[in-house]
Amino acid sequence: RAARERERAAQEREQQLQEQAEAQQRRLERRLRQLLDIQAQVLRDFDVLALGPLPDDPAERRARLRELLPEYHPTHVVEAEPGRPDRFFAGTGAVYANILEAALPPFIPANPLRPSLLLFNDEYRLIGCGYTRQRLPGDDGHPPHGLDVDDDEWFFHVAGLHLPNGSFAPMSLEEAAQSGEEGVWHPEVWDLHIFFAADGAPVVGMAHEALSPFSDVATALLGVGTPNHRAGLPGEEPAIYRYQDGVQWQ
Repeated sequence: RAARERERAAQEREQQLQEQAEAQQRRLERRLRQLLDIQAQVLRDFDVLALGPLPDDPAERRARLRELLPEYHPTHVVEAEPGRPDRFFAGTGAVYANILEAALPPFIPANPLRPSLLLFNDEYRLIGCGYTRQRLPGDDGHPPHGLDVDDDEWFFHVAGLHLPNGSFAPMSLEEAAQSGEEGVWHPEVWDLHIFFAADGAPVVGMAHEALSPFSDVATALLGVGTPNHRAGLPGEEPAIYRYQDGVQWQ
């Protein structure tokens, strides 16, 4: 009798493992389908080069991008300086943000087909997109819903001011107003980046040097698994943190 019970327990355990494996496979297939759908739709809607080359002159290029992407703005350029070239960062390129979408609260699910961020390489090829939601005071630690990704694939970006020189200054909105600095301020946000792939599956991560023309810079300044851009100039403390196991780490 004891042997039969052990055999039955082993069979039940094997059945449980099989069911878990099948559930995981279904989740991975669902995730892949969504990532491929996001890649196809975002490229269809936001590929600025599909309509022809952009002007070489920075001011003319900015005007053309404003026309093509009226809801998206570069994170490190102020409108008072239309001739200033975009800032390109190791692993992500130039980041264009939909400020209204980026500031939505976390209980509004991320819309897969309406990214908060667009990521361009130095030729303005669209290499990826991103999704953000505010991280409110007292947040219980659960990232936003709406995307078939794991919780620890989200990271969060502390509140602060993106400055025209490419640096980032962590500060509150009140501090930003008192500082007199120009730039783009945002509250603390949950953040997730998806990098497109010509072949195979898109990649989820903070930075992806394989899809960026800045791999040498990424290796020198950032390394593997570190923030997707630095908080200031080389040597300054980064301001982006990854969320994992209920804690934040640089």
